[in-house]
Amino acid sequence: MDAQTKSPHAGSAGTSCVAANYAKSSSTTAYDRASEVWAFRMREYRTIDAKVAAASAVPAGEETEEEQAKFDELASMHADAIDDLMLLPAPTVGAFIEKIEIFHRNDLADGWWRASEIVAIMACDADRLLRIHHRSRGE
Repeated sequence: MDAQTKSPHAGSAGTSCVAANYAKSSSTTAYDRASEVWAFRMREYRTIDAKVAAASAVPAGEETEEEQAKFDELASMHADAIDDLMLLPAPTVGAFIEKIEIFHRNDLADGWWRASEIVAIMACDADRLLRIHHRSRGE
């Protein structure tokens, strides 16, 4: 997939480092909502990632025009799924580790159109998760 692929959601994501943006009601904590959204986006990403991997198994030059069109559509959906997931705050250390692995596996540092936003959010994730860790240890 072309690392320069853009999502139809081009422009500022308006994302913030604050998980509270994902709170939907006073009965659901911001943490719970962020975790739910993260889990949903991760499932979407894994599903489309598996489809792209399967479609990539067709040897280059042997695909039909229809297969190529389907792959192009999958590649666009994959780019959207990456953006949708990576622009979310990671609610846990485990989610943050998954985010780092996805960043690396998809070479997002090498020309991804939203790499700078993703890196900024990952820095916020790291800062927030470290503060939580230090508080839990009474530091």
